[in-house]
Amino acid sequence: MIITKLVVQNIGLFKGTHVFNLRPCQDNGAKKPIVLIGGKNGAGKTTLFQAIRLCLYGNNISSFKRRKRDYDHYIGRIFHRVSGSSLQLDRASVQLEFEHSHLGRLDIYGVERSWKRLGASIDESLTVMKNGTEIVDLDPSQWQEFIDELIPPGISQLFFFDGEKIKRLADQENDDVQLKDSLRALLGLNLVEQLRADLGIYCTRQERALRDTENADDGAELKEEEREIDEHLERARQELAQKQALHDQIIGQIERFEAKIAREGGGFAKDRMQRKFEMKQLDRDIETERNKIRDLCASLLPFALTAKYCRRLEERLLREEQYLQYQNARRPFDNLITELNKQVGSAAFWENLNVTEQSRLEVSQRLAHIIAEQRVHFDEFRDYAPVHQLSPRDHQAIMAWIHQALNDVPKELAESTRKLEEYTRQRRQAESLYNRSPEDDVLVPLMQELKELSHELGLIEEHIRTHAEDIRKHEMRLAECKRNLDARAKKQHGQDVQSHRISLANDVQGVLNDYVAELQQAKAEELSTLLFQCFTKLSRKGNTIQRIEIAPDDLAVTIYEKGGSITPKTELSVGEKQIYAIALLWALTIASRRPLPFIIDTPLGRLDSDHRRNLVTEFFPKASHQMIVFSTDTEINETYFSKLKANISRSYHLSFDSVESKTIVDEGYFWDSPKENGQA
Repeated sequence: MIITKLVVQNIGLFKGTHVFNLRPCQDNGAKKPIVLIGGKNGAGKTTLFQAIRLCLYGNNISSFKRRKRDYDHYIGRIFHRVSGSSLQLDRASVQLEFEHSHLGRLDIYGVERSWKRLGASIDESLTVMKNGTEIVDLDPSQWQEFIDELIPPGISQLFFFDGEKIKRLADQENDDVQLKDSLRALLGLNLVEQLRADLGIYCTRQERALRDTENADDGAELKEEEREIDEHLERARQELAQKQALHDQIIGQIERFEAKIAREGGGFAKDRMQRKFEMKQLDRDIETERNKIRDLCASLLPFALTAKYCRRLEERLLREEQYLQYQNARRPFDNLITELNKQVGSAAFWENLNVTEQSRLEVSQRLAHIIAEQRVHFDEFRDYAPVHQLSPRDHQAIMAWIHQALNDVPKELAESTRKLEEYTRQRRQAESLYNRSPEDDVLVPLMQELKELSHELGLIEEHIRTHAEDIRKHEMRLAECKRNLDARAKKQHGQDVQSHRISLANDVQGVLNDYVAELQQAKAEELSTLLFQCFTKLSRKGNTIQRIEIAPDDLAVTIYEKGGSITPKTELSVGEKQIYAIALLWALTIASRRPLPFIIDTPLGRLDSDHRRNLVTEFFPKASHQMIVFSTDTEINETYFSKLKANISRSYHLSFDSVESKTIVDEGYFWDSPKENGQA
């Protein structure tokens, strides 16, 4: 895995969007695994360090798991605060891009976790991309599980660590807890331990049933004590097993409720009433358009379907209208012509006009020609017989209907049909969204149940701790009692089914014990070798150490100097303890065989110059294919930077702007410019 890019927006001191190219590169074939991010205290290094894990795991990181109120409060505090104002921005995000190889195939993943402030609560959004597109094979509610499978949180803790974690590990008197947790994560011993516990409970029950049939002997008092302890342990183990089963059941219920809330709620619950209102409005619109179409069907739409005959009827009616005009105009026209001919033929018409006879004749002929031309228009209707005997009002109404049927009705039908189809499509879409949104009485009970389950989970975890401590104390008493009884009598096992099952269960426990012992033996030997190699590389006293042994049973670490003398960890100096802690983490990561990058925040705080030099020359360039280091100018100073420079792919400098109360990001380190470092 290689982290290629980190993008932060409005996180902590980082105002706006800042892009960090974290891809390591090569120079003439030589690998340069280190990406160095420098800044003085309070410049934002730890913010970037925490942003990477926050982007990957969100509220699944151990500090906030299953406590959303604490998580929301934490997220609310990391929003960038505007300088000179009590207000904070309402949006922030972290984006991480990385390359991951599986079964020989290299894919590019992008994970973006963004937050939006909604009053006192925080709305979180997670997006996972693969090779530039969202992963469609998984439901968004499964994206977090997918990330956890790619980069298990338990394993990632070995690769992502800061100075505080190193300090805690260095200050511990014993390494048992760290090693046990790490070994469990590396070897997957949870199922084996659960099986051993279940077999132990089973054997205890069956053995008690057999002991009830045994005859009393001289160890009656011890046997009575043993019986009482056994009974107590059985009850305690049963209760512990029940509590553990209930614990697992509640966790499963919480996960199912969270998934169900994600499915039921999604982004639809808040839009439910709006969708319902939209459906009612669309139903009214649909019915309106249907009524319009029905009205058209009941009126002129059938005539629009017979446009040919409507046009023929229109032509016929226009012809008949002209005929009526002819009929109405013919008699007045004839009377007018008769009167005109009479007037022109009279002497009085020409009286007082200085017109010759020839001119009179010529005017009369011309008038006769004009009258003849006009009479032709009337003559074409001389033999015409109308079919429809319509009044002017009916004629006008029918002509208007024909015009509507041929022009307006098709347009109205097309528009109503288009609207009906559009409203019907919108109605189906709104109904689909409405059906996907939950009822109000669905989410409220789910949220209440989730709250009650979380509270119950906390109580059960407290009971489990109490029962485990009680069992441990009584197991010590039982072991002592058994040692005293061992010389007095041997347990009698019948040849019945119970004895056979007990024998098989004991055999299986023995096999499991051997399996775990051999596995821990092998891993302890491997870790011993790796820890010795890592510690000798980093410690200035490495040449005085002969070997380091990790006991497979209790995982106690023993450091042997040359000559065979033992050096307790408590006698190591503060710097040597820190080097030892780094070496232990280094050894565990090598044993994990997970090709993950190292991400380290301020690792050199309590080291002297020799140990710093060893860390600079041996750990940073060689521990991983990608080493992202957050450092101050006093940790990796100019001298150490010059030693690391050949292995540095990229470097960034974080500086705090006290006027704007924000961090400024520049390429290059404190004493180094991008051109000098060869950065693109």
